[in-house]
Amino acid sequence: MTVANESGTERDVIVDYQIHFRRPDGSLRPATFKAGRVPVAPGATAEVRARRPLRQLTTRTLHPGEHLVTAQANGNPGGRATFQLLPAAPE
Repeated sequence: MTVANESGTERDVIVDYQIHFRRPDGSLRPATFKAGRVPVAPGATAEVRARRPLRQLTTRTLHPGEHLVTAQANGNPGGRATFQLLPAAPE
């Protein structure tokens, strides 16, 4: 995610992202993760990257289908993208 500072002073930007996981009934449930904190100079931009492994956990079961990722900077919604989670290949 690229964040821009259009103000005249340096800003600390906290970037979070949400993965909206597909539930068995087809609805989406968001989970919020921290991407990082970055100082951005006046008139400058900064890029923040994050990775999240998608694997089965005892607290989360992954279901095939379309999932959504949204980003936010200092609590303000930003970009969004979708991805398809395919069914596991038979062993």
